[in-house]
Amino acid sequence: VEEAYHSLYVHPHPIASVNAKAVNNVFIEGGIECLVNKSGNVEKWEPLENYRSIRLDPRVKSNRRIIEAAPGCGKTALTVQLARDWSIGGPGSSLDDVKVLIVIKICELVGLSSIYECIKQSLQSDSKLTANDIKEVLRQTSSVLFVLDGVDEYLDYGSKVKTDILAIVEKEMFPHFEVVLTTRPPNVPERYSKDVKRIRLTGFDRLTQDKYLRKVVTKDDDDATERIKESIQDDPILGDLCRVPFFFIIYAHITHDNEMLKRYTTMTGYFRNMISCFHDHFKRKFHKHNQHTHADEESNHTKLNEVAYESLVGYSTESWTSNYLCKILGNEFFDQYLRIGIFVEVLEKKSAGAKLASIGSRKVRFNHNLFCEWYAANYVVDVIAKLGSKFETSSDEYLIELLEDVYPSDYQHLYRFVCGIYPEVAKHIIHYIRGMEGSEEFTILCLLEQIGSSHAVMETVKELCSKPIHLSHVDSKLLQRSTLHILAIASHHKVTVSRLMLHEAIDLVDVSRNEIVLTSGLRLSSQTTLGQLWIEMTANDWTEKNLQDLFIYAASCENLSSVAFSFCLMPRRFSDVSSLSTLHEKKVQVLWYPSLVSFRLNLQTGFWEHTSGTQMTDEELEREITMCKEMYPSL
Repeated sequence: VEEAYHSLYVHPHPIASVNAKAVNNVFIEGGIECLVNKSGNVEKWEPLENYRSIRLDPRVKSNRRIIEAAPGCGKTALTVQLARDWSIGGPGSSLDDVKVLIVIKICELVGLSSIYECIKQSLQSDSKLTANDIKEVLRQTSSVLFVLDGVDEYLDYGSKVKTDILAIVEKEMFPHFEVVLTTRPPNVPERYSKDVKRIRLTGFDRLTQDKYLRKVVTKDDDDATERIKESIQDDPILGDLCRVPFFFIIYAHITHDNEMLKRYTTMTGYFRNMISCFHDHFKRKFHKHNQHTHADEESNHTKLNEVAYESLVGYSTESWTSNYLCKILGNEFFDQYLRIGIFVEVLEKKSAGAKLASIGSRKVRFNHNLFCEWYAANYVVDVIAKLGSKFETSSDEYLIELLEDVYPSDYQHLYRFVCGIYPEVAKHIIHYIRGMEGSEEFTILCLLEQIGSSHAVMETVKELCSKPIHLSHVDSKLLQRSTLHILAIASHHKVTVSRLMLHEAIDLVDVSRNEIVLTSGLRLSSQTTLGQLWIEMTANDWTEKNLQDLFIYAASCENLSSVAFSFCLMPRRFSDVSSLSTLHEKKVQVLWYPSLVSFRLNLQTGFWEHTSGTQMTDEELEREITMCKEMYPSL
């Protein structure tokens, strides 16, 4: 096992055009959190100190753990680092008490009949151990840790292997062994043992990006480090994308050599330019060995578009043999896309009965889902462009045919790319996704990809603002920034925003700038066209001063008619009514919904009143507080 892991952590697969290095020389852990059950059965994500805490932190004490993260956030890199820690040991290792570590990359195993066959095929090819030998070794070993990496990515494993994996997660198999499973968030198993602990990787923040740059890319070159960091911080699109370690690493290595990645205001613009950088980097690196200009391969990728689309909708697999792709795309095209890192090789291990020549069969897949979504989006655009006027008259019918199996919740970037590549079709895409679960955020993101007619944009903005707009603490920073962009457009063009709802999103109010600072660090400026402000917050540590600051902010919103609070506790009376005077002059109502009954603040006395005008009593306040705490135990 140690011999197998040595090749795994000494020669890991490089990312794109990044030179291969031992995992310990490049491994920088990003954010890591665990899901904790708080009082009142309320679940909350809390930070872990580092990756070693996966086994050491008492909050995740269990022999069943699931690590979830989006593609490119470092799930596999983490498992490789664990393999290194166990193999080498030493001070600080969290695996010293583990007698046997079994790391299985599920996506590399095909057609195997049992978990024991999976273990056998993860060993060195010359191992003489049989599946029965492995079964016996495990039976006699007291401390075993299984790491099953990327279970969600593997579609072709036999039903028995699938059953074994589910049985392991649910503690029906190996109940006394430790198991760590990695997966993408939408694929967290619904059936698992009650004591399973959930952990998630959250990507690279600015501090982690700085550590990676100085350790791997720029070393002692402080100027280069600051130049790369500033370019990320100055570009909101780039900043959010680079929270994903995969894309940050690509960006850091490419821009260290050149500055082709310029500032863009859309995801489409940035991604198009990034792929151009891939090709440019390849041409500069290999031009001495090949005088071919590669222009055709970069611009003419129609066949690749179709391959990507068919993969997303399930017409084909997520990986292909190199021979198949060479036949479809051409040898030169395939070789270039493999070399620059858009494709990556996957070493598939066959069952023991397969022919020796097939053990190292060369299969290929996209290096990241976003590449697949990019080229699939180009396919959708190609089809729509060929339809011409037919599409305009029957857009929903054609979009259902094209996108019925491509759910926005799973492939949001494909929809955004289509809107950015072909702005004229954006209004049809937005109409198509409207009404779907979570469609508001997709509408906003798709809207901001448009670079076409400002009239079309404004019509969509007006329709969006006629309905409540939401900002939540669980929204991605990119989605929050996109929502703020919509509000800025509405304010600039005097478009009325009917209601803005803030869900647990407020950190504090900067009175000096008339801005609400969101929990993400972004800022909500004073809104000139906002009608209603609705604040939902279950925190019970808001002081009267905090609330007065909110009133000052509300008073700065030019056309505000009401501000409402829900799911929170309030003082019976505000002693300083000076902060309420402006609201009174502007006839702004302040409402409170603690439970099932609403109250209105008397802006002259500072007391809460019933809608009938009678003042709230101390007994009524205590009753509402009790009911509120029963409904929301975290208060």
